[in-house]
Amino acid sequence: AFCAGAWRIHAARVDPAPGLDEETTLTGVVSQVRESVLPLSATGERHAEAHGSFLLSSPRGKIRVTCYGRTTGLIGGERVRVRGRLRTPPAPSNPGQFDRREWLQRQGIVATLTLDDLAVEAGPTLLHRWRSLLRRQLDASARPEVAAFMSALLIGQREGLPDDLRDSLQRSGTAHFLAVSGFNVMIAASAVFALLVIVGISGRLRTLLLMTSIVLYTITAGLEVSVVRAALMALLWLFADLV
Repeated sequence: AFCAGAWRIHAARVDPAPGLDEETTLTGVVSQVRESVLPLSATGERHAEAHGSFLLSSPRGKIRVTCYGRTTGLIGGERVRVRGRLRTPPAPSNPGQFDRREWLQRQGIVATLTLDDLAVEAGPTLLHRWRSLLRRQLDASARPEVAAFMSALLIGQREGLPDDLRDSLQRSGTAHFLAVSGFNVMIAASAVFALLVIVGISGRLRTLLLMTSIVLYTITAGLEVSVVRAALMALLWLFADLV
């Protein structure tokens, strides 16, 4: 199974041409949207222009698309057509120098594209709309950095995390808390279980409602492999209570 998985990853990998630098048009599905709009200064001007970026799953592989001077207005799940300059970072010129191309490839990203034109061919899926709604509710109820942290912790939506918060988590060795896993399933299931106990629901009905909540949470979290694995184990354990 391990060898089959390794072969599948290798077969799916698309290696870009070295030194790629060309104008091109690509179509694909959007994910990992990040938008940045800096606050106004005391003079009423912004210190830098707004910008946005997203990951495009295209026939040429995963492309990191960056838009300068404006935000994209995307939420993820859209099918889009983009036009811009496609590049692969050059190899480091000095020994020990940071290799950005290798760093991108470790994330499965084969190239970057500076966006010139964007056209949405199909809207986001229902799942992405639901996740976006949850994120807007968090944004409305907490400070931006707190809302971004809660979004990453609860539903695995890490795109809005400020860079300084990411760096702080990495330096403190706690960045793994943001990886949605069985721990998050346990938190969600425990909260639902406590609520059901408070309202007086018990027996098989409580078990069925708890199983339903785990399934809904797993879908909301984006069907991450670690979450699906933990959810299946929890569902099997709860199913035993029904029989």
